[in-house]
Amino acid sequence: MSVYAEYHHEYEDRYPLSDVFMGKIRGGYDLRKWLSLGGELQIMKMRDEITNTAAFGTALFFNWYFIHHKKWKLYWDNGMGMVFSAKEFPNGGTKFNFQIFYGLSGNIKVKPEA
Repeated sequence: MSVYAEYHHEYEDRYPLSDVFMGKIRGGYDLRKWLSLGGELQIMKMRDEITNTAAFGTALFFNWYFIHHKKWKLYWDNGMGMVFSAKEFPNGGTKFNFQIFYGLSGNIKVKPEA
């Protein structure tokens, strides 16, 4: 299980610049040394020049760990899910949206295993 925070600054031609602040709680299972699958719950604060709203999301993810070290790992994070917001976001959009995410991530071990 892991808990962490993210920030996104998004741009799309049809909409104004938007900021997304997100907290996540993740749980997963290591299928292999280099592959894990899991799910996450998300709490978000989304805003742009017109709309400011809160949202709740859920997603499935998989991680491909391509560099392993005793105290750290580097991996490709990929997933998809749904987002439910209190107001339409972006302006003229809907309260229910789908999301796809991907990116480079890392784990650093801060406490030795028992």
